[in-house]
Amino acid sequence: MATQAAILVASNASGSVKTASTTPAYDTTFSPDGQVIPGVYRWVDRSGGIPVGYPTMTLSVRRPTKGSRVYKIVRKLSIPTLADVSYASSGLTPPQQVDHSCQKTEEWILPEASTEAERLALLYLDRCFASSNIVTSDGSANQDTGSPLLAAIQYLEPVSG
Repeated sequence: MATQAAILVASNASGSVKTASTTPAYDTTFSPDGQVIPGVYRWVDRSGGIPVGYPTMTLSVRRPTKGSRVYKIVRKLSIPTLADVSYASSGLTPPQQVDHSCQKTEEWILPEASTEAERLALLYLDRCFASSNIVTSDGSANQDTGSPLLAAIQYLEPVSG
């Protein structure tokens, strides 16, 4: 069973991967926040300091049942944006509240009969597509010809064919 420990995340606006030589190598820590409901664990980045609007990740693993012989793993990421605070006529500042959230939900369906190698192959392939770590036919790594996921998310561009 995986333990619930802090998760160190290295990220930057360009989406490039940081290395240990980059200062700081990790710029965000998602700390364990326990079970939000039975079987669903949450990690939270509290570095923003405001008690609402923390970036969160939840993870759940559902075991096979009599009706479904697959494991179902669900991970959700949420990055909320706080509303602009405007002063009330009374001079009091209203409490912060979330205006909107960018969210991602991914679901992994892993048959009970799958091997560890098959599950890891799926994970590694997914990581390559998500990070645009794709090599072009001439053998050079080129993000311009990489995964269409980056353009879809960054520029909201549909896939063209």
